[in-house]
Amino acid sequence: MKIIILIFLILYSRITFMSQLHTIGIMGLTIPEHSLLLLARLLEDRVRKLGALLQKLSQQSFSISESSASVLLFEDIHWLLLIAGKQ
Repeated sequence: MKIIILIFLILYSRITFMSQLHTIGIMGLTIPEHSLLLLARLLEDRVRKLGALLQKLSQQSFSISESSASVLLFEDIHWLLLIAGKQ
């Protein structure tokens, strides 16, 4: 069920913000070497943070402040994937 909600949110965001994502994609294509490198670095950083978050969850040392930070982390990953799809 959660994966269906996630797919819905991604599709909804893609449709709702199509013109903004298109503009970002065009800007990224003007200097593809730089934009792809930056996108890869950002994705790598967020995936590393996600790994640390999952490790804390498995150790059950997850606090309320980290819960709100995890929402921001998922939001970052969500938008980076949308942008990557436009590159």
